[in-house]
Amino acid sequence: MVDAGCGAGGPTAYLATAHPHCNFLGIDESEALIAAAPAAENLRFAVADLHELDAVAGVDGVTLIQVLSWLEDYQAPLAQVCASLQPDWIAFSTLIYEGNIDCQIVVSEIFRPRRSFYNIYALPRINAFMQEDCGYRLVAAEPFVIDIDLEKPADPDLMGTYTVKLQSGSRLQCSGPLQLPWHFVMYEKIP
Repeated sequence: MVDAGCGAGGPTAYLATAHPHCNFLGIDESEALIAAAPAAENLRFAVADLHELDAVAGVDGVTLIQVLSWLEDYQAPLAQVCASLQPDWIAFSTLIYEGNIDCQIVVSEIFRPRRSFYNIYALPRINAFMQEDCGYRLVAAEPFVIDIDLEKPADPDLMGTYTVKLQSGSRLQCSGPLQLPWHFVMYEKIP
């Protein structure tokens, strides 16, 4: 299994520990993060750019955990994953709107000079792209339900994740001024 955009490999290492009979490869474009990734017998890491992947044979599945919404566009990286890795399935967590509205959100933090994306993608458009352009069909799309309280950061000038509890008892996950509609989505290759 390949964990694309794995960062320093925390979730990848968790998966490798939970499934010792499987081999895992974590890839990320950051050499510094890959250098800090943990070692395990069934786990290796490599520096790779999601926009220019080398072909890898025998990949059962690919995960992209909190990756796509931070990219300027999801189509080029997903097309690369499908064409170069040709996995049987692809699963990712990303910010999703269930209607036909995409939101390209560019966040500029003034006091921590950085520019980042918090894009929310339209599920029907992702589905059409995955099926028509990549040859994968939707298997599951589930909203992520957060069940813990996260305190709002004290400094309103820096992005930080927190929850807002609703009267219904459910929680909204937020970061800075944004609501984060996380979903888990899974696709399988069309035979």
